[in-house]
Amino acid sequence: MTDIADMAEQVESRERAAAVAYRKPEGPLPCGQCRCCGAPVKDGRRFCDAACRDGWQREQDAILRNGGGMAW
Repeated sequence: MTDIADMAEQVESRERAAAVAYRKPEGPLPCGQCRCCGAPVKDGRRFCDAACRDGWQREQDAILRNGGGMAW
């Protein structure tokens, strides 16, 4: 026999699984070139260096601050 605590645990487990399944990716997918400057990159990287990575993040943060969604 299940009690209210068991039912709550089941609901929480289902909701957590759904949230993980539908979460947004953490940044753009690798495409063979730097997402900031377009330089070729290898090994599944998204950016050619830390400066491009940081520049891309600053741009995304500015887009969000101004009411836009993620551009990638």
